[in-house]
Amino acid sequence: MIEIWNAVLERLLVRLEAAGIACRHSTEDNPELGEHRFPHLSLVESDNYTYRPTMTRRGEFHAVKMFSVNVYSNSEQGRRAEAERIMAIVDDEMQEMGFVRQAMVPMSNLYNATVYRITARYAGIVSKDGMIYRI
Repeated sequence: MIEIWNAVLERLLVRLEAAGIACRHSTEDNPELGEHRFPHLSLVESDNYTYRPTMTRRGEFHAVKMFSVNVYSNSEQGRRAEAERIMAIVDDEMQEMGFVRQAMVPMSNLYNATVYRITARYAGIVSKDGMIYRI
């Protein structure tokens, strides 16, 4: 199985840090339910399956990966602006890596209306050596 989750998360965190944003992170979809600090980023691998055109008897050489990225902010002033700024940086980095954005939408937080959330999904074909190709 081709695994790149750690590498993707590390690149996102380095890019955010370079922009002066100390963003907490997790693999949870709903950090507002727990004792998390904000702003918050979650990276979830939503799908991972073999790219059949390059599969041989020796195994898989490429996999189709989909990642869901959630950005949360509870800033008292400008939580939407803060979340959008973070997501813009994430979006640039994901596309720079070779992923294609499939969707990006603000999401309602039923559990905590004081937390603003933006969700995006990215997909790409990843080779065994970590090269990412656009779908």
